[in-house]
Amino acid sequence: MYNLRQITEKFKADRAYRGSVKVDEIMAPYTTMRIGGAAPLYLEPKDEASLERAIKVLKEEDVPCTIFGGGSNVIISDEGFDGAVISLRAISSISARIDKSAVKVHSSTPPSDFFTVSKKPVPVVVSVAAGTNWGSVISFCREHAILGFEAFSGLPGSAGGAIFMNASCFGHAACDNLLSARIYKNGRIINYRYSDDGWGYKKSPFQNDTGIILSAEFLCFCAHKDFLSKPEYVNTRIKGWARNIFANTVESRQSKGHYKSPSAGSIFKNNPDFGASTGKIIDECGLKGYISGGAQIAPWHGNIIINNGGAKASDIKAIVNHVKAVVKEKKGFDLDCEIVFLGKWDS
Repeated sequence: MYNLRQITEKFKADRAYRGSVKVDEIMAPYTTMRIGGAAPLYLEPKDEASLERAIKVLKEEDVPCTIFGGGSNVIISDEGFDGAVISLRAISSISARIDKSAVKVHSSTPPSDFFTVSKKPVPVVVSVAAGTNWGSVISFCREHAILGFEAFSGLPGSAGGAIFMNASCFGHAACDNLLSARIYKNGRIINYRYSDDGWGYKKSPFQNDTGIILSAEFLCFCAHKDFLSKPEYVNTRIKGWARNIFANTVESRQSKGHYKSPSAGSIFKNNPDFGASTGKIIDECGLKGYISGGAQIAPWHGNIIINNGGAKASDIKAIVNHVKAVVKEKKGFDLDCEIVFLGKWDS
């Protein structure tokens, strides 16, 4: 059996590890639902070398480990975790380069709106580290007049998490302009080149894999080649155009009540075989507003569960189980959870 105190001190004294080392860290503040127990050992490496070092040490000490992203699509148990949690949020960076050859390996094309401000959109490869939050990515793209991520405006969470879950918003999925990813697996780094295999609606090949996403490259389009190195060249008209495109997505999320209360976003996946959105189906079953403890199905959206204050993970779990049972009884549909339950649970 591992000795957590000794391992903690080992990390603090380890010159090969750079980053935070915390004991009994409450995880609720790290999630958008604001729910979750403690991580006995919480590590936040500052770079990839420190991440690799952390994984190696934990493996040598036989400590169970959970890799943690932006906390936007997860429910952490009230009992917290066994072992260690490694957060990737400090491994964050964004860069971009012009690469005309990228269009030959991916089917992504410039949005039709682009041609109103640029006769020849410039293919750009945007490189993003896994821990980078989407707010930073969107700000970078808006500043440089880059399109490709506008559907993810206002999306919480990290780039790595979006790839892992193949996040889908407003008809756009994370894989739609993914070119490649760097994966850490079994002590070495693997370069993954995008192919259609293993991808689907909110499904990625990484969900059945033990590798850790380190970074990714996406094909996007810029209005002018000079905007990458000199964003100050982006004129007022184009700045306004780009700002409006990103703002429209955020306004759409606001109108659906995504920011009214802490939540984990959509709870269940949509299924075209059902003939209607999952939110509408839940509404038709009379479940909108259903309450369990401090948690509630949002009165304005059937597929969002909110934290009304003081909610527990067990309240979320109870609502999920109740909704699945009622929808199955009344509609005959088996709902598929989109959110991921992490930590220690009874089942």
